[in-house]
Amino acid sequence: MTPPVARDPTLRVPGTHLLFVGGVILVASLVLGIVQHALVPANADVIYSPTSMLLTIASYVAIGLAVLWAAWQTGDPRRALGLVAPASWPRAIGLALVTVVGALAISAALEPFLHAAREQGLTPGSPRPPGAAPIAGAVIAFVAIALVGPFVEEMMFRGLLTAGFRRRFGALGTAALTAAIFAAAHLLPRGLPALFLLGLALALVYERVGSTIPGVLIHCLYNGIALAAALTH
Repeated sequence: MTPPVARDPTLRVPGTHLLFVGGVILVASLVLGIVQHALVPANADVIYSPTSMLLTIASYVAIGLAVLWAAWQTGDPRRALGLVAPASWPRAIGLALVTVVGALAISAALEPFLHAAREQGLTPGSPRPPGAAPIAGAVIAFVAIALVGPFVEEMMFRGLLTAGFRRRFGALGTAALTAAIFAAAHLLPRGLPALFLLGLALALVYERVGSTIPGVLIHCLYNGIALAAALTH
């Protein structure tokens, strides 16, 4: 199997549309940072802040709408984003589970040396404060980080970017390029190795099964398990 966009020469994403989405990502990230700085105390763990997590979801929604707009211009957004059934669900699910286990193992091995989770803010710097607000923040964090974020990122990096790059750079070149952009976009120097390997694995899964749905599952499980481990550490 190959991604639908690679099998259909009519499914193309112009570079100008990719630049538009990139601009939305930049603006959304800047607005998120400015508003968080204004509303969330500097010493607060953002993972326990309902305000911070709701702002994060809003940022992802804005990016997701831009991605959907760009995909819509192809005439077949569902296939352009890879939102099609894989050829074999058992194989796709099995590959997804193996990928999750491998990605988590690599991240766990690198964490003592790079402390990427702490850099990202997933590991709280202090015990959870008392009250209902921190609990609500943690619940919203799971929605933002383990559901909304992975879906939008897969549609962006594995869906839209693959649609834009696949014919020019081929399967392996596109996998490496989208993985590099995925890692760099997180702005986490210590997390670059693990993020690149995760992005590469997700791109290769898409190439293998011809659907981004298993990649969404992988990404959701990976983020959810990592977040749960950080909050219970």
